[in-house]
Amino acid sequence: MHNSPFLDLSSPMTPYEWFKFFVMIPMFLVRCCITVVCMPFVWCVVVVLTWGVKANQPMTGWRKACIRPFLKTWSGILLHIGFNYWPSIKGLENLSKAKECRAMLVFNHVSYVDGIILGAYFLPCGLAKASIADMPFFGTFCRACSFLFVERKGSGDASQTTQASRGNTTELIHERCEDLRFPILAISPEGTTKRSECLLTFSTGAFVGGRAVMPVLLHYRSRYNNNGWGRVQSSLWHFMRLQTQLINLVDVEVLPPYIPSEEERKDPRLYADNVRRLMGEKLGVPLVEQGLKQQQELKRRGCCVDWTGRHIIISGKRPAKS
Repeated sequence: MHNSPFLDLSSPMTPYEWFKFFVMIPMFLVRCCITVVCMPFVWCVVVVLTWGVKANQPMTGWRKACIRPFLKTWSGILLHIGFNYWPSIKGLENLSKAKECRAMLVFNHVSYVDGIILGAYFLPCGLAKASIADMPFFGTFCRACSFLFVERKGSGDASQTTQASRGNTTELIHERCEDLRFPILAISPEGTTKRSECLLTFSTGAFVGGRAVMPVLLHYRSRYNNNGWGRVQSSLWHFMRLQTQLINLVDVEVLPPYIPSEEERKDPRLYADNVRRLMGEKLGVPLVEQGLKQQQELKRRGCCVDWTGRHIIISGKRPAKS
């Protein structure tokens, strides 16, 4: 359990962390106020620009010309001002190559900030369950970003919304990639975030069909606090710790499109493993044979790291010695 990539005991609340927390609280509150003041304006503009546009339909004409620059700009403002993240990026020239071959963007999933970073630099469309399309706030932003809404088997999505694309999800993904009316599609093959600097097992969905992929590497740099989002006692507390750092740094590297070999096209598992190995080498992190299944098992057992970052607890019981 101590070796789980979802449980981190290396970032405890030290006296220095407490000092930063209290010193940075006023600045955090200022950033929150700015965000709260700006969001109604952003929300109103997005509602107007998406009015009458149904889920899984492309933005066209003046809507597309207006909404993409608008959302990219505000994603950058939210990233810098709202969340205090300052990325450095290299390899952005590879984006045009990816668009030419309609490659799919694949990235290592670390934090809940990943999506905002991708929005600020790429504004790709993503993948979401159908019921999200009907959500009054988040669903509207997802539709504005041209998300692909799919029906999850056994989830009841079909009865909740009429906006789902029905059919084989893998086929729908590749149909979306081929459609030039939509932006590049982004998927995390890991399927979940984690606390350790590593790569979880990759699902093969993005690699079925042998489409080229453009790997995007996210490396969060923090000396005293872990930006990774794993199994924590309080997500709010984890968010507060991140937002009371002096500064949050992240390196973004865009790799050239990975064109699969004939052998990789025939074997999605081989293709996924080779891309994972490449991303791991570039990031300098180990590959672990754990993934969403193991994370869900920890969740089922109520296993997480307590708010001090020093102990593992199970189902709310007294912390075990670490």
